Amino acid sequence: MRAYIHQAITSSALLGFLALASPTMGQDTALPASYGVAELQGNFTPDPHVRSIQAGGDIDAASIGENCIGYISNSPDYELNYAEATGFNLSFFVIGGVDTTLVVNDPNGAWHCNDDFNGNSGANPGLVFTAPVVGNYDIWVGTYGQGEIGSEVELQITELTSPWETTSAPELPQPSAPVNEGPPELASSGTGFIVSRAGHILTNHHVVEGCRRLTFQIRGELAVETSLLASNASTDLALLKTELNRDPAVFRGAARVRLGDEVVVYGFPLLGDLSSQGNLTNGIVSALSGLNDDLSRLQMTAQIQPGNSGGPVMNRSGHIVAVVVETANDEYFRDQTGAAIQNLNFGIQDSLARAFLDTNNVSYEIAATEGQTLAVADIAEMAQGFTGTILCYE
Repeated sequence: MRAYIHQAITSSALLGFLALASPTMGQDTALPASYGVAELQGNFTPDPHVRSIQAGGDIDAASIGENCIGYISNSPDYELNYAEATGFNLSFFVIGGVDTTLVVNDPNGAWHCNDDFNGNSGANPGLVFTAPVVGNYDIWVGTYGQGEIGSEVELQITELTSPWETTSAPELPQPSAPVNEGPPELASSGTGFIVSRAGHILTNHHVVEGCRRLTFQIRGELAVETSLLASNASTDLALLKTELNRDPAVFRGAARVRLGDEVVVYGFPLLGDLSSQGNLTNGIVSALSGLNDDLSRLQMTAQIQPGNSGGPVMNRSGHIVAVVVETANDEYFRDQTGAAIQNLNFGIQDSLARAFLDTNNVSYEIAATEGQTLAVADIAEMAQGFTGTILCYE
């Protein structure tokens, strides 16, 4: 777990797409698409499917709904006939040198809009359908400004990740010493937790950064090798894969995180010094944002130490509400402000973690109901079943 000073973070636009209200342009979807029709089915190749389109039009997209902006054409720019969904996400992204917007009318007649997909995309939009249905998707690519009509952009249709995410394992530097220099050595440790029955592990990017080898160990079990599937420095999240098959953590459902809600943290801080059986702390949500009103974070009084990074933050029903990420650096604040700070600890909001998992096509579990209030000891037993130590070897 790194010391927290200040870090630029991705904007909250990363959290997903906007599903709009009932359409006001239903008559337009009957018009033929200006740039043709794609016939694709699940697991299509090549992926992404790419089409060049001239963006823009003279119709104000706000006529669809108050959250839709930009200018689009009367007829769809492109049409997708999607068949045989396979359980993967279906995503639409636009790449171009002009500020564009994206509008999609799905097979159920619902409208979806996006302007800027996330902090990595620049001015490019994207829409992710996490449970795509088969049928026709009508697609409009608009421009933010009315005078930018005719700008050529690239529409990408994909079941993979967004083109702006760092979602693959980083290319490791070649060793300068001879190949027979010996096995990697233990460099650091962190915490992670199982988020799917297929053995996916969620943790922090800074836990796995620069590691040549990673292992994951549940309390009382043998350590297993892990592979790095995705790592994103801007969100400070990483996704690992193991062969483990067991009950995963469950994310909160509709239950709202409120100021003052009780939270429980479980992890493996100060490995070798504190208990190898894990360490449990609890507290309350003391702020619904981080420093400088960073909405990707929540602040809590549950104490954390180096090694807690990547661990689960749970509510009193045992559901995931955040991912441990950082604590305040006392020396930094003392030097900068002359004040001694106390107990400033932060977690990554579960909405951002779920968006990261959606981007990487991970099937995680969400609580169907708010759930009953459990004893802290019961939550600890649950957490011990899906939380483990991550060892980083360099």
